[in-house]
Amino acid sequence: MNREICLLGFLDKGKREKIGYYLFFAGIMLELLVMVTDNAANFTIPYRGRITHVAFMLFCTKILCTKYKVKEWLVLVLLTYVACVSYFTCDDEYVIRVVAIIFAAKGVELNTIFKKILFSVIITTLIISFLSLFNISGELFETRHFGRGEIETRYMFGFNHANNVHDILWMLFSLSIIIKKEKMSNVEVIMFVIANLVLYYFTRSRTGFLVIILLAFFVLFIKNIQTGATRWLILIASMITLMCSVFLTIHSSIYNIDNSLIMNKLDPLLNGRLQMATEHAHISDWKLFPESRNSEYVDNGFSTVFYCYGIVIGVILLILLLGLMYKLFVNHYDYLAAILISAIMVLFMESTFMINTSLICNMLILIAIESIWSDTRNVNNCGGKENGIQEPGIS
Repeated sequence: MNREICLLGFLDKGKREKIGYYLFFAGIMLELLVMVTDNAANFTIPYRGRITHVAFMLFCTKILCTKYKVKEWLVLVLLTYVACVSYFTCDDEYVIRVVAIIFAAKGVELNTIFKKILFSVIITTLIISFLSLFNISGELFETRHFGRGEIETRYMFGFNHANNVHDILWMLFSLSIIIKKEKMSNVEVIMFVIANLVLYYFTRSRTGFLVIILLAFFVLFIKNIQTGATRWLILIASMITLMCSVFLTIHSSIYNIDNSLIMNKLDPLLNGRLQMATEHAHISDWKLFPESRNSEYVDNGFSTVFYCYGIVIGVILLILLLGLMYKLFVNHYDYLAAILISAIMVLFMESTFMINTSLICNMLILIAIESIWSDTRNVNNCGGKENGIQEPGIS
């Protein structure tokens, strides 16, 4: 089971690894192109579906260039089969694209790619925000009833929603942590906290504000107050966050605000998110593999997965989250574990940001490819310095 097999093993190893790296890099750039153009409220790149299809084919070709252990091939085949069933039933290729990008990431030196994603998101966010001042890329702000009991003004800075602006800041914070890890200074963390406070004044995004505060707390705790119990604390926090998210998802999919004390007390604090799951993703409509469905009116990402992609895909998501928790705990990946906690919270609150046309929006995917394959890069690197392969844009 430890034997490694490459379907294009007849090719020269150096060329195969170099081609594999550039294929993955190109796929990521296409996904990133879709993401940054979709962020603008009044602009969407033409043929974005076709662009993601090209990215998918690049990832699949990269898989052909990569060596996998027999057990890894078995898992890949099983997940591909399940993803294909999902595609042919719900008519959405999102699941099979997720499988492709995660497996294509094996052996790739991701730090440079994460840096390019970070840089691209910063630049495009500034451009979109600047253009919104002149109503070119979208509205600067919106005044209406946001489900909080009053009419209020929330700044969108050209984005689709004020919450998405704050989620971008969370994403930038998370990417910075993935890239720097223990090298991230206290000053940098505090700067993100200050930016969080300032941005909250404009967006009034409670979710974005809370997850950034909690993420900053965990990072500072790991850096400065680390004890032997740190990993256990983060693991327990991860489990509690996941269990609460799943419980509230299932509960809100069964009961409504009129016959549940939990719903009655919590739903107003969550701006009606639980009741939305009750009305638009009721548990009676959950199927193993459902037909094509729309989750436009559901914010809870867990409800979206179970309702739109089915119980089988929902269970696989939970297995992935539990597997990541175990992997991060065993390998002392405390910083990634802290990001995972925040990602679960964002998934629970904002399905439209995490389950997006572009896979790059989903921080869970980035955490997965960083943690699952982190111990394979020195052995099977497809573009890193160990094999003397120069990375794009690096002189």
